[in-house]
Amino acid sequence: MASSIDIIGAVTAVVAAATGLAQVISGPLKQKFNLIFHFKRNMRILRENVEAFDAAIAGMRMKVDAVRRNAEEILPHVEIWLKKADEISSEINTCLKDSPTAERHFRARFRLSKRATNLCGAIFKLIQEGSEMKDFSVPIPPPSRTSGSMPLKDMYAFESRKEVEEGIMESLRSRNHHIIGICGMGGVGKTYLVNRIMDKAREENLFSDIIFAVVGQGANALNIQLGIAQSMGMTLENMVLPNARANTISTTLSKAQKKTLVILDDIWEDISLEDLGVSNKNVCQVILISRDSTILDGADEVYKLYTVYETEALDFFMKRVGKCIDDEALVNDVVSECNGLPLALAVVARTLKGNTHKDNWRGALRQLKTSNPVDIPKVLAEVYNSIKLSYDFLENEHARDIFLLCSLYPENYSIPVEDLVSYCIGLGTFEHLDELRETRERTSLVLTMLQHRSLLLECHYENYVAMHDIVRDVAIYIASKEGRVDCNIGTTSWLRENSSTNCTWISSFLAKRVQPPRRLEFPNLRLLFSREIGEKKIEMDESFFEGMSMLNVVSITSTSLRSLPQSMQMLKHLRTLVLFDCKSLKTMSIVGELSNLEILRCQLCPSIEEFSIEKGGLRCLKLLEFTSCEKLKRINSGLISGLVELEELNIVKSFDEWGVEDDNGKERNNASLDELQFLSNLTSLQIDVRSCNLAGQDFNLPRNIVSYDIRIGSIRRDAESDELGRKMHLDLSSDAPLGNWVHSFLRNTETLNLQGEFANNLDLSELEKVKWLQVKMCSRMKTLVQIAQPTDWSSGVLPTLEVLILIKLPNFEGICEGAIPEWSQSFRKLREIRLQNLPQLKHLWKQNQNVSLCNIAIIGVLKCRSLRNLGSLQMYGHLRLSEVDIVNCIEMEEVLVNTEHDGTSRHIAFPALEDLTLRKMPKLTTFCRGVEGIEFPVLKSFETGYCKEMTSFVSSTLDHDHDEDSLHLFCKAEVSFGSVTQLRILGHNDHRKIWCQHQISFDFFRGLEVIQIDGFINIESLFSPSIAANLIKLEQLEIYNCSKAVNVIEGKDEVLETCLFPKLRFITLHGLYALKCFWECTYDVELPSLEVVIIGGCTLLENFTLGPISTPKLISFNFADQEDKLDLNALVKQLYDGCSMSMEERIASAQRHEGEEMDAEGQWSEGSGDTDEILDESSENDGREKDEEQDPNKHGEEEGEEKDPNNQGEKEN
Repeated sequence: MASSIDIIGAVTAVVAAATGLAQVISGPLKQKFNLIFHFKRNMRILRENVEAFDAAIAGMRMKVDAVRRNAEEILPHVEIWLKKADEISSEINTCLKDSPTAERHFRARFRLSKRATNLCGAIFKLIQEGSEMKDFSVPIPPPSRTSGSMPLKDMYAFESRKEVEEGIMESLRSRNHHIIGICGMGGVGKTYLVNRIMDKAREENLFSDIIFAVVGQGANALNIQLGIAQSMGMTLENMVLPNARANTISTTLSKAQKKTLVILDDIWEDISLEDLGVSNKNVCQVILISRDSTILDGADEVYKLYTVYETEALDFFMKRVGKCIDDEALVNDVVSECNGLPLALAVVARTLKGNTHKDNWRGALRQLKTSNPVDIPKVLAEVYNSIKLSYDFLENEHARDIFLLCSLYPENYSIPVEDLVSYCIGLGTFEHLDELRETRERTSLVLTMLQHRSLLLECHYENYVAMHDIVRDVAIYIASKEGRVDCNIGTTSWLRENSSTNCTWISSFLAKRVQPPRRLEFPNLRLLFSREIGEKKIEMDESFFEGMSMLNVVSITSTSLRSLPQSMQMLKHLRTLVLFDCKSLKTMSIVGELSNLEILRCQLCPSIEEFSIEKGGLRCLKLLEFTSCEKLKRINSGLISGLVELEELNIVKSFDEWGVEDDNGKERNNASLDELQFLSNLTSLQIDVRSCNLAGQDFNLPRNIVSYDIRIGSIRRDAESDELGRKMHLDLSSDAPLGNWVHSFLRNTETLNLQGEFANNLDLSELEKVKWLQVKMCSRMKTLVQIAQPTDWSSGVLPTLEVLILIKLPNFEGICEGAIPEWSQSFRKLREIRLQNLPQLKHLWKQNQNVSLCNIAIIGVLKCRSLRNLGSLQMYGHLRLSEVDIVNCIEMEEVLVNTEHDGTSRHIAFPALEDLTLRKMPKLTTFCRGVEGIEFPVLKSFETGYCKEMTSFVSSTLDHDHDEDSLHLFCKAEVSFGSVTQLRILGHNDHRKIWCQHQISFDFFRGLEVIQIDGFINIESLFSPSIAANLIKLEQLEIYNCSKAVNVIEGKDEVLETCLFPKLRFITLHGLYALKCFWECTYDVELPSLEVVIIGGCTLLENFTLGPISTPKLISFNFADQEDKLDLNALVKQLYDGCSMSMEERIASAQRHEGEEMDAEGQWSEGSGDTDEILDESSENDGREKDEEQDPNKHGEEEGEEKDPNNQGEKEN
């Protein structure tokens, strides 16, 4: 008995102790014990999750591989996902590997158990992110091309060419000819004719895509393939084997919805279409263009272009030259000497335009008759005299020099204007001009003049020009006759042993590895332009430049050199040195010995780490540029201040670690910003400053600076133009006061980009000239401008501002705080305003702020959830709005409000509004409150979505005759539309009809080209036969998620007086679970233009129509090519032939989908305006944009990404 009592007591004591211990073990300590004791369970769960994780990774890689096979670019967030997945996989392997040994040790058990738990969470998060990804890639955009054609404004449709043009078009329409050739001499208008062919083919929609590639002289299969790939938006640089590239091109063409037209221009040698990947006649047609008819012997049909008739030539010439002289015979003689060549006619007409002196015309005629150049290829003989005449008529040697400099570049090349400026300075072309700015302006004027005279072409890229290939050939011969270039020197012959020449310029584009002799003798050489192509390199030894002592200009591109040759220090006359895309170049200290150097430009030289020269070096330097030299971290202290003649300093995306003295006065290792104050000649400044603290320095800037682009901190360069003006990009992440050098720039800044928590500290009243203002990511900012007294802004609030962009300002309440008087000029020039993620903003302007936005054209508002409207009609003056885009403003009730009530203001018009988007605004009831009539005479595109309370564009009440089941946005007499071409209506689930049957005008439908309907879950049909009959211009019809729609066109057997949808090309039907038939008509129906049909989620669909249907142009049904020409009804029936579900099961599936859709719609109705899309701005306070959302003004080009129209440094032009 005693022993039992003792046992019970002992157990009781143990239980009490355990209870006490349990009370102690709680919170974090309890979690640690759980991790230790549940070690095996946690490891088992990790192993179970690994299988799903590996499957997710494999699936993602399969998608990525498929995208890459399609030659598209993987989006960054996909790459990031895969990188995270690889890191987690590595951690999992380590964790599982360590688990057997860790089981015997408590500390190791705890560590691995915790690690396994964290990995399970990371796996779940990553799998979820992967499943939610919708976009994986984007097509690689094709680069700009210069086709070498005459400017379209200088050409017109010659009557003699119409037969050829129509013959080619008929060959393309009939598909009878795979290869079509066009030949003719240079300048006869071959490329222009093809441009007209392309325009007509697009207008008639003959092809899925049109690819244009310029072949040029000396091109190989690789270059042509790259040109084709660029036009297709593909990239082939990573493919080594020619067959692989050809197969990729051929495969991509075969996936197109219909045939592709491939145009290869300026062919000089025989080419194999099979080697290029365009030989399959079932997927493409090919047009070959050449001056040599023998190259086109393999074409199915060849069209030859001859010179135009004399009467056409005279008419063309007179239209260009105008009425200058009254001597008809003299004019006819000049035209006759041009021999009917359109290019020659255009050039001579430009030369003589406005010249009223007959002696000048006689002199021109004499030159055209007597000039007889020798050694001119036959193909150039007839046009040479005309080009030579224009060259001789140039006003001065400066223009002739620049014209001939342009010929040093390859055919079809986009020529950088800044290169020409650098060469002109080096060669002393404008020796009498002292400043770089003056030389640049004069060069620009000369280039413009050369373009006007058809000697140069305009280029798509800003600050680039181009030269017609015929003009280039002639220019090279002119330069040869003048002794500037030696036409006997090929691309590599100048590098041979004992090579010598008296020419002054050499332009060499090397396509193979060359080992030059130890010494080259070019005693008169003044310009050397060398570029290496691909992996073919020129091996320059240390003595390379010894025989070129008179050089003034050296331009080296894509070199493999690690350092510049020592012999370069002997070039005492060198004034310009340009280094571009020299990826291996690391040191360039030798340039310090170039005592007369004036221009030093380094672009895309990523290996340069240091720029240091001896004190007193480069005393003549006027321009110093380092662009995209990312590893450049050191510039010697005192180097920049010693460049006493410097006029332009451009260090962008390169060195940004400017030096600062420490508290002990320790000497700086790097150049400092205060060195700028010693550059008294400085006129242009572009720099990056990494440290925001340097903005607080005080020093005086040179007074001559007229253009600048300054970036301080981690902010991006966001601006609407790349043109250099006066720009500041400030990251104000600290509240330190700005130094006087920053304030000095701000007073004249035209483009200001602000971000950071203390951006609100900047006093905008000092922005006297700002035109473009962006402020983003500042949680402290409540208002943009504070107005304590009307006199604070005597000239008005930001009177010069043209563009205002505000992004992610979580506490922003209004643009202005304080009254703005009526006489103020505030915001008068504002033409564009974009607002994004301003959750506290309720009103743009307050009642006491008299703002007149008479020039506003563009308004974009995104995720401003408290905004009620955009203000009063009267504020917007003459209503010049052209684009209004408002999305996800959940409190907005109307867009505009009429605050005046006189008779004239009750009816308004928006005469310039072309694009209108209103989406995800659940409280929006009307577009404009307080008006009775509204007009949109030029509206082209209208989209409305999830604005279920919006019943009208005006605020008048509904008539009793209106059907309450219909959407009445387009049927009111008070609302007038011009010709809407694109209409998108989304998410109006309460309506049983889209169109008010008896009120809407049929004129509204006759201009529609695109219709997209989504989310009308209660409608049973979309169009009446009478509405369908009026959709005469409709090309694209998309219908989604209308789960009760039984048919698209209601009614049976109603005969239409016109053809149904005569221009309809694309039909998409998706999520129409009750759809049984597109149209229940039994008689013959024809859709003459229909090409593509996509159907998904229409489980009850059995027929497209109940009677015969004809679709003669149908080429794709659900992404499958339709070569067997089955009719559309047969194709629809085949949709579910392989489906195992019975009709009853398909009906049940449709009902289930309908229920799910109604549930989803109910969630939307009860929610707060798609709040899941509203970002938490509080997590974005470090100056870096962590989300994937685009800024409103973003143009798709990331910081540090260089534009290069010629793709220099990557592949041959």
